[in-house]
Amino acid sequence: MKRYTKAPARKTAPKPAAKRVHDPKKPHVSLAKLLAAKAP
Repeated sequence: MKRYTKAPARKTAPKPAAKRVHDPKKPHVSLAKLLAAKAP
């Protein structure tokens, strides 16, 4: 019967994903399209 015991409970909740930070080298896609359209 030892084989059929419950699985051990998790001790802590998983940590949330890291928050995204603004990278000026990689602008937002739609912003990049607008800037490209305005540039001569």
